[in-house]
Amino acid sequence: MLHGVKLPNVGEYDNEKDWMQACVPKMIQEGKEQDQAVAACMNMWKQKGKAAESNISHLFGNAFREVKQGEKDYLVVPGVPVREQVMNDYWVPAQEIQHSLNGWNGTPISISHPTLNNGSVNVPAPDVAIIGRFYNAKWDEPTKRMIGEYWIDLGEAGRYQEGQTIIDNIRANKVLETSTGYWADDEQSTGTFGGKDY
Repeated sequence: MLHGVKLPNVGEYDNEKDWMQACVPKMIQEGKEQDQAVAACMNMWKQKGKAAESNISHLFGNAFREVKQGEKDYLVVPGVPVREQVMNDYWVPAQEIQHSLNGWNGTPISISHPTLNNGSVNVPAPDVAIIGRFYNAKWDEPTKRMIGEYWIDLGEAGRYQEGQTIIDNIRANKVLETSTGYWADDEQSTGTFGGKDY
């Protein structure tokens, strides 16, 4: 999911109260329920100063290219949907990401979080706008992360205000934040990875 709403930068806030007052309304505007917005913003505050361990993935607008395929025009943008880390109190191990690489190719890119179909966009009729697909998933061993390309359909994205904001930000060479959803089989174990408990 791509953020069409510009989220505030947690690093610019010195106290939690000011941060929550800035963050929660933006998260709600982005489509989260009040309790989800509060939880997400509190998690971002707790992770403040730990950028290397952030669970926010990135889309690198400073390296995009434009591609025409048939009648469609695309912005193709490299990005990182997931990496080995503790995300939302769950450890996402490198070997599991590596085993699932092929399954990521063709994953729909939505503007907002789906609420139906168990939160999935990988269904015939998702309840959110689909503005592109993720392709060319690869594993980058030195950084322990998946990299690939976000193919943004310009015609489809341009139909929505949030989609046009995404296009404009990419063309302005900005780094965009993304939110990654994935299916997982939970294994009940505890431990620490990268200094974080899971």
